[in-house]
Amino acid sequence: MTSHADPDRARQIRRLFRLGMSVQAATDAVDADRVTMALVDHLIGGGRDFTREEAAGRAGLPLHVAETIDRVAGVGDDARYSESGIHHLALIARLLQVLPEEEVLEQIRADIPILRALALRTLDTARTVFIDAARREHPDPVDAGVALSEVAKPLLDLSSELVGASYRRVILELMTSDIVVESLRSEGETVDIAVGFVDVVGYTSLSARVDPSGLDEVLTRFESDCQAVAEAHPSVSLVKFMGDAGMFVALDPVELATALFGLVSDRANDDEESIPTSAGIAHGPALLRGGDYFGPPVNEAARLTDLARRHSVLVSDQLKAPLSGSFDLRRLAPVSLHGIGRRRPYALRRAQDDG
Repeated sequence: MTSHADPDRARQIRRLFRLGMSVQAATDAVDADRVTMALVDHLIGGGRDFTREEAAGRAGLPLHVAETIDRVAGVGDDARYSESGIHHLALIARLLQVLPEEEVLEQIRADIPILRALALRTLDTARTVFIDAARREHPDPVDAGVALSEVAKPLLDLSSELVGASYRRVILELMTSDIVVESLRSEGETVDIAVGFVDVVGYTSLSARVDPSGLDEVLTRFESDCQAVAEAHPSVSLVKFMGDAGMFVALDPVELATALFGLVSDRANDDEESIPTSAGIAHGPALLRGGDYFGPPVNEAARLTDLARRHSVLVSDQLKAPLSGSFDLRRLAPVSLHGIGRRRPYALRRAQDDG
């Protein structure tokens, strides 16, 4: 921490004050050695001049809703709000005029982790492209903050607009998705679907041997491969990534098996440098909730993926009949799947041409 008698400390505080920060905010930034990023936050986000109670009151939002939002976001009781933060709360207040409070809060709980991951990805790009360069070119933290703000504001504005436009496009496309339509018109709370997981084989041991930049390259290639498969098979949906695994769903198990077999087995045969992966597929009733799927086929597909060897696809025994016309299936010895019980899965093989 900087000494309170340090003349450079006083100079930095004065400069931050001239740039619009309060004396207290400037002092806190200097003493915490966060001058550059605190200045960027001030110049782009505006001063955080309002308490939670003040912000909620100005936004017309019940205070307990604002408290819940901050708790989900990991913000403490001493949260401070800028004008943009108040605008965010005002939008939620408007949403409460359309949807019940419990539904709004459930949506927020589901959205915040996704938005945090998206924001971290954007910040990682900003660090690589802008932040490191700003710090090299401007050793003084105040100069670096000013320079970084000049490029960060248009990046923030464009990224925010892009997220909104992308969300609108995706939700409109999902409204015509076979899986979503089937879920919405289902008489019960569940829908029969095929669920599949694809996993990077040996990722844990790889992470112990490869530097972080090498792991980032592996995960980037893996995610790109998964997205390419989903794009090539419109009836197959890529639900999410969970570290070194991707989750897929489809109404038609043949479509899902074809897509994942191509990713895991065919690509390995065509590309010697392909990332070693394995997959597991199961079928049954699953619950669609919060943009995710839950139920027996999800659990079984995950367990089968753990069991599968590299470049292989294992499927549950219920899938023998629907897949037998498109694949050769080799029945394995009985196995005990944790939390599921004894099963005799099948390993997929490309069907041999009779001719």
